Amino acid sequence: MLAWGLGYFGQPHILVRFMAIEKAEQVSEARKVAMVWVIISLCAAVAIGIIGRVFLSQPLVGADSETVFMLMTGEVLFPFLAGIVFCGILAAIMSTASSQLLVSASAVSQDF
Repeated sequence: MLAWGLGYFGQPHILVRFMAIEKAEQVSEARKVAMVWVIISLCAAVAIGIIGRVFLSQPLVGADSETVFMLMTGEVLFPFLAGIVFCGILAAIMSTASSQLLVSASAVSQDF
């Protein structure tokens, strides 16, 4: 978990958020917000994995282990609520993809 958290700050879409800070005084607050979010999200990811091992009758192996949250959501929630959660997952994926595309496009355009 520690190695996962340390690698977080090297991700391009995270660095862009810090580079967008306008004043040096805002860095301290941004760092606090980022650290709180990282701690919450990483602990939640570990908790979902542990709960998934107990909840699911058949263990997931390989790439299937990354679908534990979606499988539990589909089994626990009503279809309408599960659809809303799945939309949130898709929104997070699209947000990350768009940030990474923006960073890569900026890097390419800056290099040329």
